[in-house]
Amino acid sequence: MSAEERLADLRRRRAEAADVLAETLLDLWLRDRRARREAALREPREGGRSA
Repeated sequence: MSAEERLADLRRRRAEAADVLAETLLDLWLRDRRARREAALREPREGGRSA
């Protein structure tokens, strides 16, 4: 394998790793966002009337 082929392979693997990391971070952010939204819906609103 030539140096150019190794460099191309390294760049391809680095791009694949970056894609996986980006998807993972997006999934974590979406999960956190959903959890916060659901928690906000469950909490009683301050300043609202209570029975």
